[in-house]
Amino acid sequence: MMRKQTLLLVLVFQVFAYSQLTNFITEYGFEKIIAENNQGRINSNILFQKLLEINSSDEKINEFILSKYFNAEDFYLQSGYTKQNWDNSSWVNNLRFSIEFSPTGNEQSSLYENWNGNIWEPDKKYESIYNQVGKITTYTYFIYLAGQWQPQNKIEYVYSLSGNSDTLTNYNYLNSQWEINYREIKNYNANSNLIEKIRQVWISNNWINEIQNLYLYDGNNNLISLTNKYWDNGIWVNNNQYLFTYNQHNNYTEYLYQKWINSNWVNQFRYTYSYNQNNLLDVYLKQNWINNNWVNADRSTYNYDNLGNRIQTTRQLWDGSNWQYYQQTTYTYSDTLLVHYLLSQYSGNQFINVNQTSISYDNNNNKQIEVYQNWVNGIWQNSNKFIFTHTLITNAESEMSFTDNFYLEQNYPNPFNPTTKIKYTIPDVGSGLALTVLKVYDILGNEVATLVNDYKPAGSYEVEFNASNLSSGTYFYKLSAGKFTATQKLILIK
Repeated sequence: MMRKQTLLLVLVFQVFAYSQLTNFITEYGFEKIIAENNQGRINSNILFQKLLEINSSDEKINEFILSKYFNAEDFYLQSGYTKQNWDNSSWVNNLRFSIEFSPTGNEQSSLYENWNGNIWEPDKKYESIYNQVGKITTYTYFIYLAGQWQPQNKIEYVYSLSGNSDTLTNYNYLNSQWEINYREIKNYNANSNLIEKIRQVWISNNWINEIQNLYLYDGNNNLISLTNKYWDNGIWVNNNQYLFTYNQHNNYTEYLYQKWINSNWVNQFRYTYSYNQNNLLDVYLKQNWINNNWVNADRSTYNYDNLGNRIQTTRQLWDGSNWQYYQQTTYTYSDTLLVHYLLSQYSGNQFINVNQTSISYDNNNNKQIEVYQNWVNGIWQNSNKFIFTHTLITNAESEMSFTDNFYLEQNYPNPFNPTTKIKYTIPDVGSGLALTVLKVYDILGNEVATLVNDYKPAGSYEVEFNASNLSSGTYFYKLSAGKFTATQKLILIK
């Protein structure tokens, strides 16, 4: 009998609000991982996979990676939350969010409701349709108006045989019918990396070019440049670009943003990253380009416990000649679960409390309650609270998601030191052989090992992973075969 372990899947909204995440990612140049949705809503599955491709070293991005744990048998999906506000004496309902899943764990619909003081009133909802291999094909947004659901916006996706999204078409619902708004056409290289995305708008029954993004990668499939252009008088004109640099571990060391001004690329700002001996982010620095010089603006330093959990972040601002303390965040864990974090701000030669968040979990390690408090006049005062619900996807149901016997088992033993075995099953892809890739990533999303990279026939396989050259901590292993992918978590303890 297979060992049962708990999977905790935390959707993006559980880490922080969609708008906050979108702004954060956009600021740091990771717009390619924002779900293709003009509502700014993030598709968590797409995001997780892209995070691994990007090899992010940013704090909030990696909090998301760490929040998504996989399991070979039963697993939980967060199915919603209720937000309550504190009215000085009790908790009062504010809004409610709920998700309905298919038996295989695909999000079919999500509903937002507002509390009117007596009952929950519908506000907006999203509905999703998937193809036979679990890829989303239609995503529709509705608002509740005059007692009924009114469609507002729809996105349709078309995929190539390789499983990549080739075309995205956006529609607005006007005058009782769907009208085309814009579309995005994508091209990929042989490694399935996005190399071009063209956005076109529908005007007078014609597609008119609007925006082009060009992507370049290094030999390790790391994104090294993203160039944005706009269409002007029949040609593509440079607008801005993002340049990325990596170290030998494929960690970001620099992210540079430039604008096209007077036929030249002109620096605007850059972020640089350094790492400690355990390959964990040590210092993050932002600098602005002023008068042809890099001028300090903002930096953060990070401290960790012996398990690699971040326990403190200290942020400083540059005053023109010296670094001045600004904010500090401390994190508390129970094993590897974050249970508390405290934000304080520097004032009068000391850090003063600002707000804190306390997190509790159920017996399956699913996030249950999150309470936010503000520091007011020397005491903690409640602000708002989130109560989370979860849906259990059972083994019988989850087997349905592994089309034609695609399956990635939990490694055994786990935790391990220094070797463990990974078993997997790949399906018949129709052509006889499937390109099968099994890689291991650290908690930052950096690739640390390639265990399999070969064409294999359908069948069951086993591979041994030797982590003698790695430090203790949490790692992920990802299997790709044809159109199918799966990811699991493993723990190395030395």
